[in-house]
Amino acid sequence: MPRRGTPLLVAALAILLGAVTVACAAEGGDAAAGSAAPIPEITLLAATTSTPTSRWTTTTATTTTTTTSTTSTTTSTTTSTTIPPAPTTTVHPAARALVLGEDGLGPVMFGSEPAGVIGFVDSLLGEPSEDTGWIDAHALGPCPGRRSRLVTWGVLTLEFGDRSPVAEGRRHFYAYSYGVEDEVGADPVGLRTARGITTGSRVVDLVAAYPDAVLNPQDEFVAANFDVSEDLRGLMTGLADDDVVTVIAGGRGCGA
Repeated sequence: MPRRGTPLLVAALAILLGAVTVACAAEGGDAAAGSAAPIPEITLLAATTSTPTSRWTTTTATTTTTTTSTTSTTTSTTTSTTIPPAPTTTVHPAARALVLGEDGLGPVMFGSEPAGVIGFVDSLLGEPSEDTGWIDAHALGPCPGRRSRLVTWGVLTLEFGDRSPVAEGRRHFYAYSYGVEDEVGADPVGLRTARGITTGSRVVDLVAAYPDAVLNPQDEFVAANFDVSEDLRGLMTGLADDDVVTVIAGGRGCGA
C-alpha cells in the first residue's frame, strides 16, 4: 500500500524543477525555447575562518629607535709578590714562661734550690724524659763540686750541682742547654731568648738581635758557635747568613 506523502513530494519536485527551468531561460536570452538549461556546477570549498575588517582602518606609524650603548670595560691588573710562608710550627705553651736568659730560665734564677726548679718546669712540661739523679760530678765530665744531676725534658736539659760560679756548698740550679746539634724543632718547641732567638734562627737574625755577639768557626773539637756573653752562648751549623742556630746554652755548665 503506497504511502500518502508520496504524491505530494512528487508534485513539489515538479514545481521546483519548473522554476529552475524558467529562471535559466530568462538568463540565457538567446537559448532556444524548450531547450534544457545546463545544471550549474557546484564547487565545494573548505570552510575557512576570516577575520572581519573594520570600516575604519587606523594606520599607526611605528618608529623604532635603536640606541647603541658602548660599554667600556677597564681591566685592572694587580701584580703581587707572594712570600712563601714560613714552615708552621706549633710553639709549646710553656715557651713564654721559659725564656732562655743569661741569669736563668724564665723566672727561675741560677742558684735556685733544685726541687723548686724541677717542680716548676714539671708544671709546664710534664714529667722529665730523663733524670740522672744525684751522681758523682766527675761522671758527667769536668764538672765542679762533688755531686751533679741532669734533668731533661726533650731537648731542654737543666744542670744542678753543689758547686758553680753562682753558689757553693749547697745543691742548686746553675746551667741549662736547649737543642741538639743534629735536630732542630724538637719538643719543647719555641723556647727563645729575650730577644727572640731560638733554635732554627738564622745567623743573620742572631747578629741583628745581638750585634756584639762573637761568631767562631768550627774547629776540630766543636762546631761553629757564638758567644753573646759568658752566660749565653750556643752552636750553629756555620757562619753564613743562612746557617742556623742549633743549641742555646745559659749559665756555666760542666766544661763551659
